Amino acid sequence: MRLRVPLALSAAGLLAAVGVLAAPPAAADLLDLATCAGTATYQFSPGVTNTPQNIEVTRDIDLGVCVTPLLASASNHVTAEFPGLKCSNLLLATPGQLVLTWNNGQSSTFDYTTVFNTVNGVTSLIQSGSITAGRFAGSLAVLTMTGASLDLTACDNEGLTSNTLAATFVVTPNIG
Repeated sequence: MRLRVPLALSAAGLLAAVGVLAAPPAAADLLDLATCAGTATYQFSPGVTNTPQNIEVTRDIDLGVCVTPLLASASNHVTAEFPGLKCSNLLLATPGQLVLTWNNGQSSTFDYTTVFNTVNGVTSLIQSGSITAGRFAGSLAVLTMTGASLDLTACDNEGLTSNTLAATFVVTPNIG
């Protein structure tokens, strides 16, 4: 007696064996690895004026709400001195690096370049680059900070002493 396998079943088996009917990618593979929202606060001491001077800049980034495979948060705190800082060079596009510390103790080193845009009284700082070490290493990332344009009239007087911006941070797989 000869066993007959229906043609549809044998064709499907053959296609599956050669990988043509592979399962579609998991939904998580199609999503961002992390999407965070929070604030970025910059403090300048002494205040930044139109006269070049050494300024201590403190940056606090608090990304209190992050959607990753699990809910998370991240932050960055750094203080550095910038020689010759003045209002006219606050918005220069420069490369940089920041290390975000996640609430689970891991960190991500983010190397970026900055682009500034000011439209209709809103300033956007867009820092894009890649995660070079730590959590999400090898992934792409964008930190976008937006807020009211800098009060440049303060540059003529006591100086600009602080600025707080809304911040979003998105990490995506590096498909390329």
